[in-house]
Amino acid sequence: MSGFSLLFQVINFVVLVLLLRKFLFKPVNAMIARRSKEVGAISEERARGAKELAEGRASILRERVALDRERDSLLAAARLDAEKVRDELIVSGRKDAQAIVVTARAEMERERDTAARILSEEALKLGADIAKQMVAHLPTIAITEELLARLCAHLDSLSPERKRQLLDERAGADVIVATAPELDEDARSRWADRISLGLDHVALRFVRDDTLLAGAEIRFPYTTLSFTLRDGLETLEKELGRDADSR
Repeated sequence: MSGFSLLFQVINFVVLVLLLRKFLFKPVNAMIARRSKEVGAISEERARGAKELAEGRASILRERVALDRERDSLLAAARLDAEKVRDELIVSGRKDAQAIVVTARAEMERERDTAARILSEEALKLGADIAKQMVAHLPTIAITEELLARLCAHLDSLSPERKRQLLDERAGADVIVATAPELDEDARSRWADRISLGLDHVALRFVRDDTLLAGAEIRFPYTTLSFTLRDGLETLEKELGRDADSR
C-alpha cells in the first residue's frame, strides 16, 4: 500500500469521525439529556403529588381526631346535663321526673343529631376541598387523555339511531369539544380524527373550559356528553351527602 493511499484512508477516517460526531453523537447526546431532564421533571411532579396526598391524608386524620374529641365533649356535657336533670327530678317527685327525663332525652337526641349533621357537613366540605386541591397538582393532560378515550368509547357504544339524533340536533353547526386543560395542536388533530370518526366526520371545534378540572365534553345544541373530574367530584359530594342524611 502506497503512502498516498494510506494518507487518503486516514483522511477519510478522520472526516467520517467528524461527520459522525456532528450529525450522530451530538444529536443523540442532546436527545438523551433532554429525555433525562423530562424524566426528572416527571419524577419531581410525582413526588410532589405523593407528598401533598400524604399531607391531605394527615389533615383529614387530624380533622377526624378533632371531630371525635368534640363529639366526646358534647356527649360528656350531655351526660352532665342529664345527671343534673336526674337530681332535680328526684327532688321534685317521680311523676314529674319521668316527664322531664323524656323531654331531656328528646332534646339530647336533637342536639346530638344537629351536632353530627354539622360535623358531617364540615367534613364533607373539607374532603371536597382537599380533593380539588390534589386534582390541581395531578398530571391532568394524562387524565384528560384517558377520559377522552372513555368518551370516545361511549360514543362508539351509542346506537345508530341515537347518533343520528345527535347529528340532526346540531342543525349544521360545529360540534364543540371542551377540554381542561387545553390540548396542543397534535392532540387536537388526533382526537378530532377519533371523535369525528364516530360522528360521520362532522366539523369539530375545540375550546378550553377550566371548570371541568380535567376531562372532556362533546357539546351539541341540546345534549352534552361528559366525562370529567368535575362530574366525578360532584357525584361524590352528592353520595356523601346522602350518606350523611341517612345517618
